[in-house]
Amino acid sequence: PAYYGLYASLMAPCIYAFLGTSIEASLGPYALISILVYDTVGSVVTPDENDQVYIDAVMITSILSGAFLFILGLLRAGFIVNFLSDPVLQSLTTGGAFLIATSQMKHFLGLDIQNASFFETWKLVFVHITDVNLATFILGLFCLGLLALFETLNNQVKVFRKFKLPGPLLCIIVSTLLVALSGIDEKLGIRTLGETCF
Repeated sequence: PAYYGLYASLMAPCIYAFLGTSIEASLGPYALISILVYDTVGSVVTPDENDQVYIDAVMITSILSGAFLFILGLLRAGFIVNFLSDPVLQSLTTGGAFLIATSQMKHFLGLDIQNASFFETWKLVFVHITDVNLATFILGLFCLGLLALFETLNNQVKVFRKFKLPGPLLCIIVSTLLVALSGIDEKLGIRTLGETCF
């Protein structure tokens, strides 16, 4: 459920504010980690098979990952990263970007296709290209435009160079208000999360 992500993204920065030492660290769940967890746990159980068992499996995976990171931190094992060359790190970043973009294509185009591997996903996208929900696609382009606008403002407007605009957060707020106030989700078939339970 979506609200688990909200809990995870809120708690990590609060704890890190007291224990952390880096202002550059990326905290909480992000796309690549979410995909890796989904693929790992999905090989054992999927949300469609048993929702509660899937949630429990994800939580156990998260706890084990945290325990390993804690142990590695105590052992000061961060120096191992120094042995990875720049091309290896750049390849990881590039591969992650392609993987994330591919996993989001069905949502960006409003396609109802199953989760699959990288190449299988692109095959399904092209096979079902005539089923694209135009309203969802336009909304996606609108959000990309907003992100580009906020990035430009942060880089070119003097005030925002020091006090950065939180582009992704503002994009979520604007798009959520747009859909909620206009009702275009029901009128044009844009899929939303619906009501979430806190």
